[in-house]
Amino acid sequence: MPIQIEGFDRSELEFYRKVFLPRIVSGVITGYNVYREDISYEEPFVINYLHSKLRPEDEHRKELLDEIKRQFNPLVIERIVDRVVDRTANYKSERRWVMPRTENIYDKNGRQLSLEELDSYDGPIIKERLEYDLAIKIVDEKELKELLTLLREKCYKYSIDEDGEFVYINNEKVPNPRRIRDEPWEIPLITVTNRKPVELKGFSKIRKYQFKNSKNGFKSLTSLFTGSNTARFNSTVATDFTLSSMKEFDIELLANNLFVKEYLN
Repeated sequence: MPIQIEGFDRSELEFYRKVFLPRIVSGVITGYNVYREDISYEEPFVINYLHSKLRPEDEHRKELLDEIKRQFNPLVIERIVDRVVDRTANYKSERRWVMPRTENIYDKNGRQLSLEELDSYDGPIIKERLEYDLAIKIVDEKELKELLTLLREKCYKYSIDEDGEFVYINNEKVPNPRRIRDEPWEIPLITVTNRKPVELKGFSKIRKYQFKNSKNGFKSLTSLFTGSNTARFNSTVATDFTLSSMKEFDIELLANNLFVKEYLN
């Protein structure tokens, strides 16, 4: 029995698993997010930082906001969206990143793995868990680049150069001495939605697709990202009745290079 994801109906998540897990297995997509609500903004730029420790009581969030307060104009803090956006995240992962008591784990065929099976299983896995989305509304390109520099310095477990790649010494990743203490990820996801053209070092263009299931009365939305496999995914949507009937829109945005390389391409 899957772990119940707080705030989401069990039958709702099962519906999305049936739709999207086979597409992960076939390689058409690498993962998807289910959001409780749709949130859009009018600012020229919006940074979205996705992590599992972004509730108001989480130390990770507190540390990050303290750094922003220390380095930026107070107006930036006012433009941080003051609510946590619940989402479930389903994506391919590595065994070393699994936390089975807080996540649902599936094998390459979409079958849920028990704790006992997971101990002896060494194939590809798909994990599902509750995560959060922190949005920061940005007014100009200078502020955008400064905030992205701060996220690069604070939110990665290992040091990252300006091109968005790991820094190595003697073939070993260099630990990030400036990172926040509470659970920085090796490869976080940081996206930039831009209403104005912008070139950002360390970021690549991707596409975000939003799907809505109106047939079953669910209020949530599903979003997923594609990198170099965008053309393949578009052709799949065009010939896949389930996906084409659910698709609402797709947009181009930017994402950090490491995430694109490791998860989308």
